[in-house]
Amino acid sequence: FRDLDSLNLARNRITGLDVRFDQFKHLKFLNIAGNDLSERSIKFDRNDSLQYLNLSENEILKMPRSLRRLKGLKILKISGNAKKGQILKVRIFKWDSLKILPDLENLIIRACGITYLAPEINRFTGLKKLVVPENRLDSVPGEIGDFKNLENLMLYKNNLNDLPVEIYNLSKLVWLDVYYNDLKYISPEIARLKNLEIL
Repeated sequence: FRDLDSLNLARNRITGLDVRFDQFKHLKFLNIAGNDLSERSIKFDRNDSLQYLNLSENEILKMPRSLRRLKGLKILKISGNAKKGQILKVRIFKWDSLKILPDLENLIIRACGITYLAPEINRFTGLKKLVVPENRLDSVPGEIGDFKNLENLMLYKNNLNDLPVEIYNLSKLVWLDVYYNDLKYISPEIARLKNLEIL
């Protein structure tokens, strides 16, 4: 399968995955959502061709270490891993390869039980879509205002009391989703979001 560029193994009962990129030199799309994978059962060789990786709905409770070897990754999906009462540990600040992942455009962390976003999330300088709904966030770091290309920000179904004023620096924001939170006030600064179409 040396010329294979897309591999969809979703919705099986896979318990272990060891991807050796000397065998998949051109793989760009890998969907392994809906399996029985844990962070210990996923191994990747160093690679810069893989651009899309879907790890959603497995049994991953923290980021697999070998993800830092995927230099060309643009889209990473990890939603629906933590079950009720569990917490997914997304330790972005410990992920050394972030320095070589400026092209990540979509980050989805849905229903993972997370309680905060580390300020170091701003290392994803190319983000266009940040989706963090159905978690337990009670605040958003001011560094979110650093995403100059962000177009979609989904923070619905969390525990947010307010929004950081830095959100109003997101000049390209088109869609801001904050329903089902504990918001009591929206700053008039929201008028600075000239491209906002959906609130």
